[in-house]
Amino acid sequence: MNSNRWLIIPVEVKHREFLSRILLSALATSRGYRVLLGKDTMIRRLAPALPESVIFDKSLGTTRHGKPQRFKRLGHKVVVLDEESTGYYGSPEQFLSVRLAEETLDACERWYCISDSLRDRAVKLYPKHSNKFLTTGLLRTDVWRKEFQGFYEAESKRISDQYGSFILFDSNFGGIIHARGDAFVQ
Repeated sequence: MNSNRWLIIPVEVKHREFLSRILLSALATSRGYRVLLGKDTMIRRLAPALPESVIFDKSLGTTRHGKPQRFKRLGHKVVVLDEESTGYYGSPEQFLSVRLAEETLDACERWYCISDSLRDRAVKLYPKHSNKFLTTGLLRTDVWRKEFQGFYEAESKRISDQYGSFILFDSNFGGIIHARGDAFVQ
């Protein structure tokens, strides 16, 4: 193992991101990386003391935020998979114009896209950075693959035993007030 190859993975919301980040960690370690998986705020705080690494972050943030620029100044390489591109914003173009900027893309090595469609739109809006956009899919749904279903067996059985058959509408009720209006809800 080359101990100089580090991948640092911040986790912002554990119950939403943790399993997918564990999967990424396992894949990275199998390819010779040392991995630090930890709380987003702690990684930001400790960034100056961490070894130069690839930081796999969840978003670039706005221009004034400065997070990717700071990581780059500290010698880290920033790669991003922004999982909020899956529909919360009114359109892919709105998402891209709110979540990306030339200045933050300048500090980023790669911006992973959940689909070819999103990648094509990102390239159209930010052609200078076209080589940074790469379609990878969505880590959160990778943990739904058949080989990982055992992770959820005990919890699924407990829920089924308690509630019987049901249909779960997984939603963010804050998203009802949305740019697409009623079309979003439908």
